[in-house]
Amino acid sequence: MATYLRYLGKVVIVTGGTRGIGPAIVREFVRQGAKVVFCSQASEVETGHAIQRELQDSGCPGEAYFHVCDVRNETEIKRLILVTVERYGCLDCLVNAAGDVYSEKIDDVTAQSFRNLMEMNVVSYLLTSKYALPYLRETRGNIINLACICGVIGAKHTVSNVTSKGAVIAMTKALAIDESKYGVRVNSLSPGNIWTPLSEKMANQSPDPEAAIQEIKDRQLMGRYGTPEEVALGVLYLAADGTFCTGFNLMISGGAEVGFGKKSEVDPEPGPSMSRMESYLRYPGKVVIVTGGTSGIGLASVREFVRQGAKVVFCSRARGAKKGQAIQRELQDSGCPGEAFYQVCDVRQEADIKRLILATIEHYGCLDCLVNTVGEIYYDKIDDVNAQDFCNLMKVNVVSSLLASKYSLPYLRETRGNIINIASLAGVYGVKNLLSYTTSKGAVIAMTKALAIDESKYGVRVNCISPSGIWTPFLGKLLNQLPDPEAAIQETKDLQLMGRLGTPEEVALGILYLAADGTFCTGFNLMLSGGAEVGFGKKSEVDPQHGPSVSGSSQDSSRK
Repeated sequence: MATYLRYLGKVVIVTGGTRGIGPAIVREFVRQGAKVVFCSQASEVETGHAIQRELQDSGCPGEAYFHVCDVRNETEIKRLILVTVERYGCLDCLVNAAGDVYSEKIDDVTAQSFRNLMEMNVVSYLLTSKYALPYLRETRGNIINLACICGVIGAKHTVSNVTSKGAVIAMTKALAIDESKYGVRVNSLSPGNIWTPLSEKMANQSPDPEAAIQEIKDRQLMGRYGTPEEVALGVLYLAADGTFCTGFNLMISGGAEVGFGKKSEVDPEPGPSMSRMESYLRYPGKVVIVTGGTSGIGLASVREFVRQGAKVVFCSRARGAKKGQAIQRELQDSGCPGEAFYQVCDVRQEADIKRLILATIEHYGCLDCLVNTVGEIYYDKIDDVNAQDFCNLMKVNVVSSLLASKYSLPYLRETRGNIINIASLAGVYGVKNLLSYTTSKGAVIAMTKALAIDESKYGVRVNCISPSGIWTPFLGKLLNQLPDPEAAIQETKDLQLMGRLGTPEEVALGILYLAADGTFCTGFNLMLSGGAEVGFGKKSEVDPQHGPSVSGSSQDSSRK
């Protein structure tokens, strides 16, 4: 199964690798074939050596090497980087996971306690990034900073911690802008309410630990704590598969940021088991429906799910039937462990949608995931819009996703499955001369959050993806309508920090992450935009001839 390793031979540094989320990150990278140097303070040396021995004896294809490093000490940070490069010759990824947290109000803050926390949570990240970057520029590698959902939405009685995590998120965006010209990606990950020894310690400091734990569970749509392993899978996604993400903050929070007040109505099941050494397939035996599955992002999604062992029903209108059947034959003959089954379905027709769902259940007996990728786009301004055109676009881009969700949900509730809707960056930030399309994609994002709230009580997750600047036949057709298509293509590339267009395959890997690994994500919008939303104006400084590409990423070792 070596072809399924996602970070084979890559060299990774993980700070804070002996406590909390850190060990899970180290283990997942080693499981995926990486060479990992991880560190902690001298007080954790026995734990560090024990983790190293455990992984050496585990049979995992990667390596782990423990090094003592107090990340509050600049000299020790320099030594950590040099030891890594001397041992392995290069560096592909830096994961800043060291950190501290404590509860306090503004009246209790002292200048020294605040400086100490900032030194651990922010300055250490800045310095490890500074000294790692000369080597990351050589490999066009990436940095992942562990932030926190509190840095996005705030939290009571943790003013210093909230401030430090907000600083990490902002620093991530600034570094993403500055390092894009070297082809280095910089992202952050904001967990929320992950059960770690630190979480347990903080709960036990309260007068009623059990009540404190239940209060935190009630903040999540999913009604439980997340696991360090779920965060580790998010880190791995950003490192290995999120090759069109930079300046992005991936939130893994159980939907804590969605809606108002107490959220949980679900009877929670335990978090997913992460003892997955028996197989590197990420969705084996799961049943998936992909609408719009014969071209662009839909087709790439079908192929990736089949490659990962899923049973996929995909559809198009009748005029695409020959192509759909050809794709089915191609995948049947490919040797992939999954299956593909093509069905004609015009998603503008409610009866067709019902038939698609029933055909899936009749064919496979259940449903685990619905991916709504169907969509249309055209240029228009408010002066050009007419009611009929607008309604037609909403019917394809919004109503079809709503109805497909409606008729899938009775089956998804049985399997505690999930829905993934394709939105667009336009629906978040707006785009000129795309009024109707922007409106429709904003509706998809809002619908995703509303469904995530309503369906959480059944254990169903609902997320969306907002791509931007993805090269598909869809985009090619749109740009060819302009007076100077080549100039339009270059302008689109220049909007990205990464200086290129993304690929449908990169979006498909985002969809797979949300379906298979993003098990503590709901109501979340994953943006795949090459950093288009970060900073102001024209961004690209990278030479696209030598810039990052899918074939130049970790996928060299895993996707041939």
